[in-house]
Amino acid sequence: MAGFGQDVSGVCFIEHVNLDVVDQPLAISFYCDGLGATLNPRREGSKTDWVNVGFQQFHLGPAEVAQMVDGEVGLLLPSLEDLKSRLTALEGRMAGTKFSWKVVESTTRYTPVPYNGEVVVVTCPSGNLFVCYQASEKFGMLCQIGILYVLHFCPLGTVTHIQNYFEKYYHAVSLREKESDSENLRISAGPHQQLIFKETEKCESYSDFHVCFYVNNFSDAYHRAATDGVLHNEHRFTDKSHSYEEALSYFQIRMLSFPDDQGKEIFKFHQEVRSCYHPSYHKQWPNKLGSW
Repeated sequence: MAGFGQDVSGVCFIEHVNLDVVDQPLAISFYCDGLGATLNPRREGSKTDWVNVGFQQFHLGPAEVAQMVDGEVGLLLPSLEDLKSRLTALEGRMAGTKFSWKVVESTTRYTPVPYNGEVVVVTCPSGNLFVCYQASEKFGMLCQIGILYVLHFCPLGTVTHIQNYFEKYYHAVSLREKESDSENLRISAGPHQQLIFKETEKCESYSDFHVCFYVNNFSDAYHRAATDGVLHNEHRFTDKSHSYEEALSYFQIRMLSFPDDQGKEIFKFHQEVRSCYHPSYHKQWPNKLGSW
């Protein structure tokens, strides 16, 4: 991974991004008919739809207000030409929404390995931004299709605190980059995946979307978070971690806030943090475009 050498981070795999939507059928059409994702069979009793992109997913629950990523999601797809055709065919169905797309030339942007060529920038019906890259073997295990990165804006002056947080709780490998009067923070999330935090003067209010990732120090992450009182259990999902035994039974914990040096909240970012023993770790989901 460019900038990280080949060090393995404590954050070792991004699995899904949860983005609740107002109109699930319309969202499924965008993700499946447009981006080329594959609808996963809905779990019994669940109201949330899962769509597969290689080893990763987007989770689309019902909501009165759509959840938004204040930034962008980088996607790897096997053919940008096929993507353009699918998006063109989708335009009539997406009329009256925030859907749009365009082709731009890119020189690397936020990819974990050097990338030169065109990208397709797509806005979903809710307004979330996806930057789509042409697949190649240099992207390793992702290769053909998957989530390359999640980029989220953060307030000026907060990168140091976010970096300290990821190092303390997850033993993460990270890289800071100076950009004019602000900084970017890249968190290595396993081979060819990244969480990126980009400082900006104005951030949108947090919409409680979440990112699910796996860590290789699960017990240590739990005990540090429990000691500091930063476990997040005030959420709508069934998994709670009021004890270590509960965390182990669900193979995961949740965290919500990045604190400063005095423990004061500076920024919200909902994290679903999983053990590598979770049954879904590197699961090969059905994919109509292929996962390798």
